[in-house]
Amino acid sequence: MKETLKVHAFRVTLHEKSGNFEDLLNQIKDDPLQARVRTLGYSDIRIEDVREEGGLWFFDFGKFREQHGPGKASKTTPVRGFPFSKGEVFCEETACLYVQKTGHLIVQYNHHGARIGKIQEYLNEYDPNNSYTMELVPKYDDTVERKFHSRAATKKIVFEIDPRFLSQEDRVAGTALTQALDLGKRSRGEKVELTISAGRPRNNHLSDFIDKTANALKTKAGQKPDGVTKLKVGVLENLDSRMEVLDLIAQRLVHQFDDIPVGADLRFPQVERYKALKRAYNAWKNVLGK
Repeated sequence: MKETLKVHAFRVTLHEKSGNFEDLLNQIKDDPLQARVRTLGYSDIRIEDVREEGGLWFFDFGKFREQHGPGKASKTTPVRGFPFSKGEVFCEETACLYVQKTGHLIVQYNHHGARIGKIQEYLNEYDPNNSYTMELVPKYDDTVERKFHSRAATKKIVFEIDPRFLSQEDRVAGTALTQALDLGKRSRGEKVELTISAGRPRNNHLSDFIDKTANALKTKAGQKPDGVTKLKVGVLENLDSRMEVLDLIAQRLVHQFDDIPVGADLRFPQVERYKALKRAYNAWKNVLGK
């Protein structure tokens, strides 16, 4: 049986005084398994495995899950739970590949596992005695990235958020995201969609408030894809050009595999997930840089 596995690409941006990512991964590799556990929010997370192969660092996150989980059943037997030994719980896996040469991270998407926001938090907070400060920024097709960052003005923004997957910590002062979160909270809505347009006149464009909103939502969409479900930005290459709409959800660098075999335990084996990450890297070499 084969299932679908999806991976996304991110750029690793180290802050000025941050230590090297490779040093942190070596440190985690040397630590025993139990010493790698960190509590982030309401979840315990750890890196299960770290290995380096020719400048490619493979590592696998495990997220402990104590709440209600799946059972097992067949067409002739009723659903029943899994037997656990004392201290055992469900654990969701998320594989990562760090490309040392280009500074990119390729990450498996697992809805129940560690997401990019928690991965970033884990890495930054792993060692309180050393300074590791990095930001994991979603990677887009280079053309889309260039058009977004070099835009002369913004004419329109359409975005949709799901407040259930965002928190008050996701507020960004001076942006429409804050108002959208407030609207979702007050209305108890599961979806909030806003459209803001400068109108037809060519010399009309939106303020810096919307430019800041677009930047904030672009970052949040990468960190919490279930929280920002739509983001389209109408941009002007120059003030006399026609508007071009960039879909900053659909045009993210993503690769979907439909041929990953599952094991006898109906899980993606770690080795197969690592292979998928390397296949994505090989397909993206021209975009990420060789």
